[in-house]
Amino acid sequence: MAIPTHACNISTLRTLPVPAYAQRVIAALEHAGYECWVAGGFVRDCLLNRPFCDIDLATNAHWQTTKKLLEAAHIHVFETGVKHGTLTAVVDGAAVEITTFRQEVGYSDHRHPDTVVFVTSITSDCARRDFTINALAWRKQDGLVDCFGGVRDLNARLVRCVGDPHTRFSEDPLRLVRALRFSATYAFRIEEATFAALCSDIHDIAYVAPQRIAQEVKKLVACDRFAYALLCYPSCFAVCLSALFRDVQAAPLTSSQVEYIAACCSLYVVLSETKGNLSCYVAIWQRALARMNLVHSHSFSRMCAQLSYPKNTMRRASLCVAVVDALEALCGQLAASSCVSHSDVAARVQLCLFDMSPRITHMSRAYLLSCAYDAVHLLEAEHAAARLTGRSSDMCALQPSSLQLPHAVFEKIRCALREICTTRVPLCFSDLAISTRDLMCVGIVGARIRDVQRMLFCDVCKGTIPNTHDALCTRARELS
Repeated sequence: MAIPTHACNISTLRTLPVPAYAQRVIAALEHAGYECWVAGGFVRDCLLNRPFCDIDLATNAHWQTTKKLLEAAHIHVFETGVKHGTLTAVVDGAAVEITTFRQEVGYSDHRHPDTVVFVTSITSDCARRDFTINALAWRKQDGLVDCFGGVRDLNARLVRCVGDPHTRFSEDPLRLVRALRFSATYAFRIEEATFAALCSDIHDIAYVAPQRIAQEVKKLVACDRFAYALLCYPSCFAVCLSALFRDVQAAPLTSSQVEYIAACCSLYVVLSETKGNLSCYVAIWQRALARMNLVHSHSFSRMCAQLSYPKNTMRRASLCVAVVDALEALCGQLAASSCVSHSDVAARVQLCLFDMSPRITHMSRAYLLSCAYDAVHLLEAEHAAARLTGRSSDMCALQPSSLQLPHAVFEKIRCALREICTTRVPLCFSDLAISTRDLMCVGIVGARIRDVQRMLFCDVCKGTIPNTHDALCTRARELS
C-alpha cells in the first residue's frame, strides 16, 4: 500500500504511535509556545509499519530554554551534545533526544560540523539529514512534513541522499556504511547518483573511527539480509570491513573474499533452514580470515571486542569453531574411505563431541548437539562457497582437494547426530555410569583421570563394554 502524501509534501497524517513518555516532553515544550516535531527514523519506521527502537525530537526552542522547560516539568535532562543543540531527557526510564533546529557548515574533520547555526524552521533542519527517508518530520498540529521526497522514496524503495551525495558523504563518511545498512535492512535499492557517489567515495571510510563503523556493522549483522548485502556490494564492504579491522588485520579484504564470506553465511542459512545466528556468523568470519591468512588467531578476540558482542555469543562461536575443526578431519576420513559403517561414524562423532565437552562449563547435552548441527551446516556451507567463489586467484588458498567433499559425507554426520539425539548415547563423562571419585578410588589421579575417562568413553562408544558402573570400574582398574 502506498504511503499517503499531498503534492505540497505536507500530508494530513494526524496520528503516529508516539509513546507516552515522549508525549510528556512534547507537551512541556508546546505548552510554552514552542514547536516540537517527531523527526527521522521513528517517522520512517512508523510509515513502513516497522517496530521502532527510539524516538528523536526537534524543536525551535534553544537548548537552554528546552532544559529549563523540561526541568520545570520534573523531567530529568542531560546535556549530551549541547554544542550541537542536543539534550537527552529521561522519562519513566526511557531516553528521548531533543535537538534544536540547526544547520551545519563545514566538516573539516569529516565528522563534526565546523559551525552550527540554530534556525527556526523544521524544513531547514531537515535539509541537514543524510537520506530522504530520514528527512521526515511530524507533529499532530501540522501532519507530516516531507521536503525532499522521502515518502516518494519509501514507496519506490530507494535510499537517496538529501541534496548532493558527494557532499553528504564527505560531511560524515559513516553515511557510506549507513546507506548500505539501510539498503539491506529495508530491501531498498540505492539510487543511481547516490550509489555512484558511494562507490567513488568509499575509501573515505578510513576517516571514521573503528568504533563508529562497528556500531553500523552490528546493526547490519543483526538484520536478516546481512549475507545478501555482502553479495550485492562486495567491493564496498571489502573497504568498510577492512577499515573496521585495520588495527588487527594483516591485509585488506578483497571483494572476492567478501563474496566468499557472504556465500558461507547465505548457504549456512539455507542448510540450517533458519535465519542464521550471530555466533555462527562470527565462527564463519573467524575461520575465513584465518584460512585467508588475514588475521592471527590471537587478534580475532580483539576484533570481536570492537563489536562488543555478548560473552555467550563469543563462547558459542568458539565452541562452534572447535567442533568444525574436529568434524572437518572426520569428513576427510569419510571421503577417503567409502566403507566406513554407520555405527563407526556415530562412534567417531560421539568421540569428537566428548572432546569438546570440557570447553563448556555450563555443558548440557542439548547445547552441545545444537552446536554440532550448526558446525555441520557451517562446514558444508564453507565447502560449497569455496567451490562457488574459488575461480578468483586470491581464493586459490581455499581450494585444496579436501574442499571437494560431496553432500553425502555431511549427511552421514547428520544421520549420526540424529541417532545420538534419539538413542541418548553418552556424549560427555557425566553421561557415563562412573564418577571421578570412583576413578580416584581405584588409584587414578591427576592428569591421568582425563586420559582414562576418554578411554572408557571410547570403549562405550564402540560397544566394547556396557555403560554400567561395574563394567566401567572393572575396566578402570585394568587401565590403572
